[in-house]
Amino acid sequence: MHIAKALDEPATAVLCIRCMKAPVPLTSRDLAREAGVSQSTVSRALRDDVHLPKATCLRIQALAAKLGYRANPIVAHLTSELRRSRGARYQATLAFVHDFPNRDWSQCGAWSFTLPGLRARANELGYEVEEFGLRQLGVSGRRLTSVLQARGIRGVFVAPLPKPVGHLSLDWTGFCALTLGYQMPKPRLHAIGSDHYFDMSLALRRLVRLGYKRIGLFFDHAADLYSGGQYSARFLGYMRAQPARNQVPILWLENWDTAVVQKSLGKWLDQYRPDAVVAMSPQSLAGLREFGDVPGEIGFAALDMPEGFSGCSGIWSHPVECMAASVDFVVSQLYLNRIGVPRIPFFLRLEGEWIDGGSTRKRRAI
Repeated sequence: MHIAKALDEPATAVLCIRCMKAPVPLTSRDLAREAGVSQSTVSRALRDDVHLPKATCLRIQALAAKLGYRANPIVAHLTSELRRSRGARYQATLAFVHDFPNRDWSQCGAWSFTLPGLRARANELGYEVEEFGLRQLGVSGRRLTSVLQARGIRGVFVAPLPKPVGHLSLDWTGFCALTLGYQMPKPRLHAIGSDHYFDMSLALRRLVRLGYKRIGLFFDHAADLYSGGQYSARFLGYMRAQPARNQVPILWLENWDTAVVQKSLGKWLDQYRPDAVVAMSPQSLAGLREFGDVPGEIGFAALDMPEGFSGCSGIWSHPVECMAASVDFVVSQLYLNRIGVPRIPFFLRLEGEWIDGGSTRKRRAI
C-alpha cells in the first residue's frame, strides 16, 4: 500500500498540474466591484485625478496593489482608438504663453507654424489652444497664473522668451508646462525643439559632400544661447578636425544694424575667404550676395528654413511634427497628473532635414 501510494503521488501531482488553469487577470470592472465604485472612478483614481478626493485615490490604488491589478495596455490602446473613431469630444483648453512685444516673431522661419500647428493637433484630440501674450494683455506672470487657474487651464506651452536667459514668474505648481524650441533657464521645465547639434552636423556634412572645404559660420550669440551652445559646439568641433588652411573662425555679431552687419561681413570674407557660409536664416543670403556670386563663388546654407523658400539650401526642422509631438506630450502628462516643475526635465529633440536649394552647388566639385 505504501508503495502504491508513493507511485500514485507523482501521477496525481502531474494530473493536478495539467488541470490547473492560468489565473484570470483582474479587470478594472472587478476592481471597481471590490472598491464599490464605478469603472470610471477607478480609472481616474489610478491616474491621480485632482478632481477626486485624495483619500479615494489612495484607497483604490492600495486595493489595486493588494489584488495585483495591472492595466492592460492593449485594451487601453483599443479604447483610445475607439474614442478617436467616434470623433474627439471637447476635453479642455490649453494655453500658449509668450512674452514678446509683438507677434512678428511668430512669422519668421519655422515659428510661423507654432500656434496653427498646436491647434491642429489639439483639435484632433478634443482640446483647444488659446493664446496669452503677456505684453498684449498687459499682465504679469503672477496675474496670468490667476487667469489660467480661474479658467481651469492646466496645460501650458511656453514660447521662446525675448531673451534666452530670461524666465517667467508664473506659479508653475498647478500646471503641466512645456517650453517650445529651447529649454528655459529658470525654471527648468520639459522642453521640445530641434536637435541643434544634429542640424549643424547635417549642414556641414552636406556642404562637405558638395565639395566645400573652407566653411564659415556667420552667427549671433542669442541664437547660440537658445540652442544651449550646441550650434557653436558642433561647429568648433568640426573646425578642430580641419587642417589649419581650412579653419575659419566664427563671425559673431551682436548688433544687427544693416550697415554694421555688411561692414563686418565684408571684412570677415576678405580676411578668411570661406567658400561656403552657414547662417541662422535665409535673410543673410541677400547680404552675402553683395560680396560675390552665390552659389558660383560662395555657397550658403541656413539652419532655420521657412517653408517654400526654394532659393536657399539649408535645414527644414519639421515644425508641424514638432508641434504635434508637443501636444501629445502635454496631454499625456495631464492624463498622468504630472504637474509642476519636474524633478528631472525631459528635452525631446527632433532631427531636421536637408533641403537642396539654389544657394549651393548641385554636385560635388571635381
